[in-house]
Amino acid sequence: MNYILETERLMLREIYPKDAPFVLELMNSDGWLTYIGDRKIVTLEAAEAYIVNIYMPFYTTYGFGPYVLELKTTK
Repeated sequence: MNYILETERLMLREIYPKDAPFVLELMNSDGWLTYIGDRKIVTLEAAEAYIVNIYMPFYTTYGFGPYVLELKTTK
């Protein structure tokens, strides 16, 4: 993992295909659907493809992109 920032309690890193379960849950949460919109991500495979095809190119195109914030206590 390439951590961008680390504090006493938190770690910040780029998003990876292994984060598909999190993305799937997030994109199907009530808040996401209400305020952001349905992206039609309903399977783990679709979530992984979304990460690879939509999120990850941001890093090379713009130099930044979506990040995952992890609590060290849950690692």
